[in-house]
Amino acid sequence: MTTEPNGVVVDHQQQQQLLFASTACACRPNTMEWCKTTSFIVFASQRTICIVSEQLPYHRIIETVERAHLAGEGGGGTIGNCKNKNEVSSLFCTAASSGELAIWKMFKTPTTTTTTIADGDCRHVMCIKRINKKASIELSKMAAYAGDTDDVLLAILQFDHIDVQFLNLDGNDDQIGATAAAAVSSLKFGSAIPSTFELSHICGAVVMAVGLSNGLIDIFVSETNSYSVQKKLSLDLCGSNKSWTRALAFNVGQDGQCHNVSLAAATDGLIKIWQFVVGGGDQLTVTPLANDVDDHQQLKMNQQTFCIENGVAHPISVTLESVLHAQTGPIYALAWHPNRLELLSSGANQTVVRWSYSDSDSIWLPISRFGDLVGDEVNCYDITFSPCGRYALCHSFLGGFHFWEIDSSKGVVLPKCFPISGHFAEVTDLCWSPDGSFLLSCSADMTTRIFAKHKQLDFFFELARPQTHGHPINCLTSVDRNLFVSGGEEKIFRVFQATSSFAQNLANLSDCSTKTDPMSGDECLSLRRLPIAAAFQTELTLTNTAVTEFDDGEGGNDGAGQGGQGDAFAPAKSLLFTEPPREDQLSKLTLFPEEHKLYGHGFEVFSCASSRNGRVLATCCKASHSEHAAILLWDTRNWKLMNTLKAHQLTVTRLSFSHDDQFLLSVSRDRNWALFRRPNDAPSPFAYTIFQVSAKGQGHSRIIWDCAWASDAHLFATCSRDKALKVWRICAAVEQHDEELEEVKQIASFVGPAPQTAVDIAPGKIQERLYLIAVGFENGAIVLLEFDPISKVLRMRFQSSHFHSGSISRLRFCSAIDKKKEKSDHFLLASASCCIVKIHRIEE
Repeated sequence: MTTEPNGVVVDHQQQQQLLFASTACACRPNTMEWCKTTSFIVFASQRTICIVSEQLPYHRIIETVERAHLAGEGGGGTIGNCKNKNEVSSLFCTAASSGELAIWKMFKTPTTTTTTIADGDCRHVMCIKRINKKASIELSKMAAYAGDTDDVLLAILQFDHIDVQFLNLDGNDDQIGATAAAAVSSLKFGSAIPSTFELSHICGAVVMAVGLSNGLIDIFVSETNSYSVQKKLSLDLCGSNKSWTRALAFNVGQDGQCHNVSLAAATDGLIKIWQFVVGGGDQLTVTPLANDVDDHQQLKMNQQTFCIENGVAHPISVTLESVLHAQTGPIYALAWHPNRLELLSSGANQTVVRWSYSDSDSIWLPISRFGDLVGDEVNCYDITFSPCGRYALCHSFLGGFHFWEIDSSKGVVLPKCFPISGHFAEVTDLCWSPDGSFLLSCSADMTTRIFAKHKQLDFFFELARPQTHGHPINCLTSVDRNLFVSGGEEKIFRVFQATSSFAQNLANLSDCSTKTDPMSGDECLSLRRLPIAAAFQTELTLTNTAVTEFDDGEGGNDGAGQGGQGDAFAPAKSLLFTEPPREDQLSKLTLFPEEHKLYGHGFEVFSCASSRNGRVLATCCKASHSEHAAILLWDTRNWKLMNTLKAHQLTVTRLSFSHDDQFLLSVSRDRNWALFRRPNDAPSPFAYTIFQVSAKGQGHSRIIWDCAWASDAHLFATCSRDKALKVWRICAAVEQHDEELEEVKQIASFVGPAPQTAVDIAPGKIQERLYLIAVGFENGAIVLLEFDPISKVLRMRFQSSHFHSGSISRLRFCSAIDKKKEKSDHFLLASASCCIVKIHRIEE
């Protein structure tokens, strides 16, 4: 324990544990890989590398490498790629739009406990900064190959060329390093633009296939210890139709000697497969087309050859084996089965095609098609087999994962649960339900999501996606367990009501044990109050339409439901889930119906808050003068406007009710906070009047981003871009005319290392007298402070700069209290930054 120069006492004992992380895969190809040696799944999510374990009952994010590419950079960019191209060691590499590259090595460590998520260890091997001279050019793909020696070939695809770097790895598992073996070399392709590439090995040499925008595929070879690459030949993928080469995949033969290598290449609706055979071959190979309608028509394939010199000359013959007419539209990814001749292709037509080689007919046949991603999920990007070949995994245009089990004995492909999901754009707000049974989040990706805790497996998962909107969503608040309000980049707030299917799924799957709302006592899980079974969203509308009854037949989509929309909009049979819902189920079957719209603001809405008893809703919008900076109070029983509060000149950034609903606190861009009070004897719950506004020079010097109340209704905190956290108390002043007056005074402050963007105070007390305050910073750090209201001392309990990779947009403590215990021994803290939502367990 030490004392900082600013007088804050710091306790370095770390009592924080990450329970859950939710995010989506980056919305672009080449951002996901399944490690063949450690069985970890690695994917990129904006500035964060996420590592998923398959050793648990369900796949979960067990580790996040935050700010993997922000060292020495003032800004940073999206992680472009995560690729493991080595079949011997567990290497993968990443790239950022800032021009920074990194190679990582994955280690597998035993699980310590069932609750911890530290199952894996990802260690940084080497970081190469700014190989590209123009930092504004985003790296679109990179891959590394390491052979039996410690040499690594690192290739980086940029806009008009490919950079090649040779590295030497050294050290052991504890200390790993890398040094450059040669200068960076660039491969130019004339007027053609490289679109993709793949690495493999033949006879000890590294082979690189580069797909170009003119439909050609250039083959380069790096021979042993040469530290250079040489072009050997070009393959024609598109013929006269010059189209971009979009996907490449090498498949090394099972003989272990790399004497038989296959290269699959794809463009718009077409796949070609070439065979690389060591030792030459026949002069000409005559092979029928895979989908040829004319049995007599045959195609003669010209054989091309080149030679690899590794002490001994190895002639290599390259022959076109098959031409596959696959999906309509572009094909973005190809994946070979690890143990047999099977190929997966995925593309823009929302399906995945599984191809298998028939020995009897000597042709490739499509044996199954699966996927059919519906709703907003359009393109199917990266596709990969599991190391055992039994499962397939892909991610789609909006970052969602789709997971299948391939049963070759029965010839069927079954969709499986893969509870890794989340937002693919910035998370703007978080809110726990009043009883703490689930967490709501909203994002600039135009969705709201609900995360709940599994009652048996003790992990959080996405239970529902109640809103898919046409605008980025800025804020939300939970009125009760069945009702929430959200506001997007429009002038109205929307009210959503839970469905009966959601209530049953919440009771069946989550750790939800109460049948009543702890604040209001209402039977919030009663199906009598939730007559709506499901909801759907029709074309050209932003409103979710309710469905009160549905067909529960075998067809799944046979019923028309109320509204007469027919088969296309009828909810499926599986509205009730027995396991965490899949991505396709979340997008189709978990919408909430829209109950009401709230009109009254003149500009895009920005913030909202509901009273603790759920009776009052406070809303505000963006504003540049006092007329539009007003706060509107709504009655949640009939959704009528009941009161208008004015105190600010600019946009109100946050609203918060005290725990007894006597006070309403607002903070604003005008650098002031305002406190509104409702007298105890007020005839109406909406009779708030202005109580006090922060005096000029006594508040903050920059925009105030957030505020929070302590369980003591007379204590609150504010945080600002001026790097200061200030704690305020409503205390008694002098008595005048036999009446006791009150005023707000600042009693403590904390100046952080960066601008502060979020704050919240835990609902209970530590050691029966201390308040726990969580503060989020613009640099992604989160600080936990203990505040003693008697001594007025702030003590730093925990500090970490690796909570998130970007600015903290929201911090929310779970307000639920375990009724079975006199006090809680821990708190749950939800945090949001960029596109990631995390839930932390804070020990008391």
